[in-house]
Amino acid sequence: MALELIKKKKIKNKIFKILERTGTILKIYRSGKSPKIIKIISVLKNFEEIIWFTRPDQWSFQALYTITRLYFGSLNDEQLDRFFGLVLVPRIQEGILKKKKICYHLYLTINFSSSRPKLFFSSIIIPLCASKTSSEKEAIIFGFIISKRSFPLDQIISILVFLLKKTSFTSSQITIIRAILAKNYNLPNKILDFFVDFFYENKQKIKFNKHKKCYLIFFKNYSTFLSHSEKKKLTKLMD
Repeated sequence: MALELIKKKKIKNKIFKILERTGTILKIYRSGKSPKIIKIISVLKNFEEIIWFTRPDQWSFQALYTITRLYFGSLNDEQLDRFFGLVLVPRIQEGILKKKKICYHLYLTINFSSSRPKLFFSSIIIPLCASKTSSEKEAIIFGFIISKRSFPLDQIISILVFLLKKTSFTSSQITIIRAILAKNYNLPNKILDFFVDFFYENKQKIKFNKHKKCYLIFFKNYSTFLSHSEKKKLTKLMD
């Protein structure tokens, strides 16, 4: 029994050393294939715990991009959601905070993550808009990504319902809404009604430049789909 425990401990220590060495490699990684163990641990039930022995908080942004692409093909939505929350989002926030401009591979990582719209909005955009500590730079970068991609209408509707129904909203929220409105999606009447109520309830903030731009984009793109009373209601906001 004692011998069996010693063997298990030796194996565990050996695995930990491999993971630590993997972390050292990923810290200076620039290109090429990622270490094989990264793919192996992705199939383990507790991979989120194990992966921390590779110090993902110290991976190079090139490694972050490569591993994100790898995990998109091997993890299910639930696992990816945890990977986003534990690794991807904190690294993105850190990278944006430290750099005056977003580095190329970090941009590639964000852009690639948007290829799974449901996860992109639920695991990145919603936490960004809900956070009181998110920076304006983060919102601008994500808004830019949103403006460059076409997303399924059902995902756009879901994120808008979440954003427009919030009783309090952040600067990040307005930036994301403006990016979506600029895409001129074919929004249903219910969402347009939400927008009319949203602007009217926040009429005191229309005078601020950011809110005013958001309002003007909405009015320009969607006023023809509003009722006479709704247009009149919105027009009064600019008086």
